[in-house]
Parts: sequence; structure tokens; C-alpha cells
Amino acid sequence: MRARGVGEGKVIGDAWPPRWSGTPWTWFDPLAAPCVKRVDLQGCDVTDRDLEILQYLPETEFLTLRETKVTDAGLTQLEHLPELRFLDLYGTDVTDAGLVHLKHLNEI
Repeated sequence: MRARGVGEGKVIGDAWPPRWSGTPWTWFDPLAAPCVKRVDLQGCDVTDRDLEILQYLPETEFLTLRETKVTDAGLTQLEHLPELRFLDLYGTDVTDAGLVHLKHLNEI
């Protein structure tokens, strides 16, 4: 997975799948979190539980979850992303009912 901060070009992770040991993933660098603006998880083996890491990336503006295993339940993790402006859910198991979890995102 690559997560880059816009303008900084800083890569905070480049390994998939992550070595899960609770929260956060062991490869994650929380010191880089304030600068991360884009997270692209397209086609990765990401589930609802994996989205817990987003709480450490509050400045995320662009999030791609295309073709992941994310469902309606996973969208609750997006409450930690007040700056989110773009969200790609194509090819996920998210339904119209799950979109209620996005009502607080005014910029989408």
C-alpha cells in the first residue's frame, strides 16, 4: 500500500498485506499521519476492520476503496475523516443503506 501526502511525496508504507498486530498496523508510521492527504487501497485485501487505521489519518482528502471487501459497516470508520472530498467505492459491497454513514461528510 502506498499512502502519499500531497506535495510532500512521503511514502508511509509500501508493503501489502500488512502485518496485523492490532491497531495500528506494524508498518504504519504515525509521525507521518498529519501530512497524508491521499490513500489508495484499490484492489487490496482490505476489510471493514482494516479501515480502523483511518483514525490515524485525519487529514485524508482522497480515499480509494475500489474493488475491496469493504461493506456498509466499514463506512463508520470514515467519521475520522472530516477533510474527505473524494471517495471511490466502486466494486465494494457498500449499498445505498450504508451511505447514511457519510452524511457528515459535507465536501463529498
